[in-house]
Amino acid sequence: MRTCTFLFPPSLSTHQSTTILLAPSVRKLFADTLVFAAMHQLCIYRRHTYFVLSLFFFPPLSFCYFCLLGACCCRQLKGKGNFLEEDFFFSFFPEISTRKTERERERESSHSQRAMGGITQIEADPADTTRYLSPTVRFRIPDGDSESRPKTALTTLTLLGVIYTASISGGYGLEESVSAGGPLLTIIFLFLIPFLWGIPVSLCVAELSCAIPSNAGPIMWVNVSCASWFTFCTVIWTAFLNFVDNSIYPTVLADYCATLLHLNFFEKTLIKVFFLGICAIINIVGVQVVGTLSVGVMLVTLLPFLLMFLLQLPYGFDWERIGYVPENINWSVFLPVVAWNFSGFDSAGNVIEEVSNPNPTFIRALGLMIISALATYIPPILVGASAEALAETPFDEWDNGFWVKVGEAVGGYAMAVVVTVGGVISTVGLMTTLLATTSRSLAGMGTLNAFPYLSGWLSQYDPKYGTPINATLVNAVVTCLLSVFFSFQTLVELDQILYCLRLIAILVVFLELRFKQPFLERPYRAPGGLIAASLWGGVPIAFSVVLIVVSMFGSVVLFFGTVVLVVGTMVISYVGVRFFRPEGFAGELVEEYEDADMQTYGTVLEHESNEWRKTHPNHTFIDCEVSEDKGGQKHN
Repeated sequence: MRTCTFLFPPSLSTHQSTTILLAPSVRKLFADTLVFAAMHQLCIYRRHTYFVLSLFFFPPLSFCYFCLLGACCCRQLKGKGNFLEEDFFFSFFPEISTRKTERERERESSHSQRAMGGITQIEADPADTTRYLSPTVRFRIPDGDSESRPKTALTTLTLLGVIYTASISGGYGLEESVSAGGPLLTIIFLFLIPFLWGIPVSLCVAELSCAIPSNAGPIMWVNVSCASWFTFCTVIWTAFLNFVDNSIYPTVLADYCATLLHLNFFEKTLIKVFFLGICAIINIVGVQVVGTLSVGVMLVTLLPFLLMFLLQLPYGFDWERIGYVPENINWSVFLPVVAWNFSGFDSAGNVIEEVSNPNPTFIRALGLMIISALATYIPPILVGASAEALAETPFDEWDNGFWVKVGEAVGGYAMAVVVTVGGVISTVGLMTTLLATTSRSLAGMGTLNAFPYLSGWLSQYDPKYGTPINATLVNAVVTCLLSVFFSFQTLVELDQILYCLRLIAILVVFLELRFKQPFLERPYRAPGGLIAASLWGGVPIAFSVVLIVVSMFGSVVLFFGTVVLVVGTMVISYVGVRFFRPEGFAGELVEEYEDADMQTYGTVLEHESNEWRKTHPNHTFIDCEVSEDKGGQKHN
């Protein structure tokens, strides 16, 4: 006969299901708030544009949202709870808890009696349809991704450097937002966007990255929860986004050099090739070098703005000029530029497998990143608006490179040189980090077997350095071609549309897994239950939709280009998967069964059905032994 023993490693035997009991009074409070907000905005904002904006700007729900966020942060700082614990959000409300139901307590007591008194003493109740073994859903790593795993080399500080250089890397590029919306509106949105976009996206990415750890990042997250054709859509959007976003920075660097040295097209091309070659070599050597380099780049890019702020501090700030708001705000330029300066929060998911102790490290790095971003963006705006030498300069003349003029106004030519050098180093560091994260994303596409005949080659990691050398080389070559043949403006316009499309896909996956996979093993959870998760995912989705709409209506060409991009990728993906990849892509979620009392009592449970055992003879947590039956015959 076959003897099946359930073996539970200690790290995998701590799952306990919980039930959220939402009091009627609290349900009514949330329902009344939502209904009041919807009716209030429907009556006031009749035009569709303002109604879309009201989705995330209406006062009642926004007030609740920011109160929730502030309370979580305060309690985290006071040490009264983990910011990402499952029960943390509901600890604020006495009537809401994640306590076990009476039925679950009876089941636990029954398990204890079986463990201490013997399994055969208590027979299972046939009328009780509740399974004694509750399923835990885990991510199964594809076979092609298990041979050469990345090294765990990133700590909190180096991960902070990677995220900072991938999403911030100095205040360079922020000038045009001041030109389009004025300093006051820019500062307000710089404070709001981290809460509307940065922090919620970070929480969602943290949960998905730890629950589904893969260097494929968003592509793997979409793959395990959505249809195959939508996975291929995400593959196309991500591939285009990686190449387009990477190609912006060599173009910026070459344009700066051409302005100073009066270079021609051929000389600019040589600079781009040399620049990308150096970045590719650094990435091939290893991500630890990238992480260490990112920390240095972060400090160097922060230094010029800190010096400008300290030089202006003795002279005070011109608050009247800082509070200026133009009569005609160019939203199609202002909103995408401000949002672009906070894009890239999800890039950390591509290196989550290379983070030492990812659970606390990831969250600490994200919190420090928000503080670093505000310290980078706010001071130069205050200095530029308050510098006496620039008092007569209108804000609509602020364009790329204006920080050099601000540095010269407060610190002379030497300060202007420092700002310029900081801009060059910022571009180099940002390109190096983005090449690291996007190359691992490209290698992750190979892990999914998204590209026939190329997937295995792309997903290979160098055995010596532990880096995806083939994906890095392909990434560098395609990035170089785009930067040579496309202009900066065209690349930036495409970048924001593609980024928002992929971000919406990520957040939709987060919400779908929260609602449809409650037993998914999540080493870290975004705080709260389904209501809070709806806020973490819904608010940035609404903001991303508004950003796409605003960007599309800024240009007729961009509008039709976006429509063709979205519809075209969906049609191509559906047809391609339907006829060429009906089996889907590698990577899936699987159910595994365990019991919380196993670790405590060491009990061997034999109550699982024989049908389940027959269909899972080689399951990971089943040790099948060969024994003799009464007839003396052996069975496998």
